Amino acid sequence: MTYKGKGHTLAGSVPSLKRALGVVGCALGVALTLSAQTVVGEPRQRHFSKVPPGNYSGIVAMGNDRYCVVSDKSAEDGFFVFHIDIDTLSGEIRSIRNEGFRSSHCPNRDMEGITFLPSKGQVLVCGEADNNIYAYDTLGHRAERPWAKAPEFIRLPANYGLESLTSNEQTGWVWTCNENKGDSIFLQRY
Repeated sequence: MTYKGKGHTLAGSVPSLKRALGVVGCALGVALTLSAQTVVGEPRQRHFSKVPPGNYSGIVAMGNDRYCVVSDKSAEDGFFVFHIDIDTLSGEIRSIRNEGFRSSHCPNRDMEGITFLPSKGQVLVCGEADNNIYAYDTLGHRAERPWAKAPEFIRLPANYGLESLTSNEQTGWVWTCNENKGDSIFLQRY
């Protein structure tokens, strides 16, 4: 089959013509989709003088513009509390005030994940070095014993331990998982 029109010749069988039209249709669809996308730029980096430098690895809202933040390089086990004023229309951070570090006076455990349980007034923090989750009050006092951990977390190699922590106040569930070591990610629900 040969098609001639407007100075172009398209020759080939009906299946190859359908394939060619399909490719052109897909390309046109992708082009139209991409042209309708909004381009989002990199947010500009800002420095807030009242925020100490740190390797911040987790953040959770406590309410009233207050956030608990963990750093895996803190001198001791615990968390920071920051008051972060965010413009509700633009999303811009207006100001950050450091309300201090809430230390448990225990050695750093390479804190990675953090979540807040408002109904209990507890902050939970997971450590990658020991693969434990501890509960703290909002002043940083840590419970004596960690939460029970899944057998899979006991055998995790160094630097592939617990990496994240989240909770759902409606269901009461707390979730954690380890860093991917290439072959296994373990997800645990408490």
